[in-house]
Amino acid sequence: MKKLKKIVSLFTAMLLVGSVFTGCSQKASTSAEPATKVEEAKDTAKDSSTQEPAKSEEPIKLTFVNWGSAEDSTKPAFDAMCNKFTELNPNITIEQVAYPYNSIKDQLLIMSSGGNAPDLAQVKTEWVVSLNNAKVLAPLDDLLPKEAIDDYFPGLLAGTKYDGKMVSAPWAPSPIMLYYNKTLMQKAGYTEPPKTWAELMEQAEKIAALGKDENGNKVYGLGLSSKKLPGAGYFFLLNMWQNGGELVDDTGKVVVDSPGNIAALTEAQKLIKSGISPEGLEIKELRNLFAQGQVGFHFDMEAGISVFEKGSPKGKEFQKEYGITFIPGADSEKGNTFAVEHHLVAFNDSKNKEAVGKFIDFLTGPEGMKVYNENNGNKLPARNSVKALEFYTQEQNAMLKPFVEALDFARALPTSNEGFLVACEDIAEAVQRVSMNNEDPGAVVKELDKKVKDKYKQ
Repeated sequence: MKKLKKIVSLFTAMLLVGSVFTGCSQKASTSAEPATKVEEAKDTAKDSSTQEPAKSEEPIKLTFVNWGSAEDSTKPAFDAMCNKFTELNPNITIEQVAYPYNSIKDQLLIMSSGGNAPDLAQVKTEWVVSLNNAKVLAPLDDLLPKEAIDDYFPGLLAGTKYDGKMVSAPWAPSPIMLYYNKTLMQKAGYTEPPKTWAELMEQAEKIAALGKDENGNKVYGLGLSSKKLPGAGYFFLLNMWQNGGELVDDTGKVVVDSPGNIAALTEAQKLIKSGISPEGLEIKELRNLFAQGQVGFHFDMEAGISVFEKGSPKGKEFQKEYGITFIPGADSEKGNTFAVEHHLVAFNDSKNKEAVGKFIDFLTGPEGMKVYNENNGNKLPARNSVKALEFYTQEQNAMLKPFVEALDFARALPTSNEGFLVACEDIAEAVQRVSMNNEDPGAVVKELDKKVKDKYKQ
């Protein structure tokens, strides 16, 4: 057993050679060893986001694994947040361990199994379940102040709890909203975006009936992602929810076999077979079509704003041609949506959990988010108090307003089962079966129900 642990530790050290270490000084280190941790020091300050710089105390070093400091676009913001935190807490230094986004989950599992877990890490929502099942995460209930926990948006907080304990903190969420092309709507005879799901389907059909644009390109009413990828599957949850369907109920029980989900697949079959939506595309391809002015309605997060500016031949001027609103429900202007968010997690092996809690409170609170937006922009709040920042009321950020409003009711993705992502691929495949193979939606739903239950071990 000792020999095995040595092998795992050696393998971990070898993997770390490919990572990048950055500190708050923004100097890269060439060290291949994981950051060492010192003994825990008690800090009597209450909230790092509002406190004055702390008095000199026993030094603490926190290792923070993330992908933000590995990317040129976000590294300045991550460095600035670390610098601000250490300015407020001079006895605490943050050593950032930067990995590419696609490798972080596996690296964290390897590091933890080898006894080299960091103090905290930036992760995606759907990774939390694997880390929690590996029993490497420290509950945050006792690390974060109660007022901070109560400050998170309830919908987001619901996706952080396992066995009644909060094991991750939402950070920089983005609800999925409805983007609409004003020019195409006007050509189809509409001046206002749809207020109900039925109106959305009606307007999408009329826009698709326009046929082609002035350059001879096919025009679509709605972009429905149907490539067999997990992302296409969890985006289709939007269609399921507005039709009254669900993937799982409140207890986590799979409830795919339902009239609502049959209706959603029947609707998808019509959308694709009749050419209202393109066939077999993923979200990146749909973004490109929307940026080119070929799609009337498109579901996306706030990142779409910058994506469309870069992808449209009209650049920033394209913003004048589209709007952003809530995804409508069956009988409501504000239908069901989910938020895609980053999470922050703490690890059991950390010897400085109190400092970790303080850092997470800072990063997700007003002070940390203020620094984040000053250096990177367009990051949305995970907590109610952050909404009050001047950043969200500035005219140049007006397009963010509906996203911020949607955080009051956005749902967390139902990721608490490790079978979620594979089940999402099954959902995307179901959309393909009814639309490309013309299979019966009812029969496909029954098979999908069995597949998901198998993945969820139910």
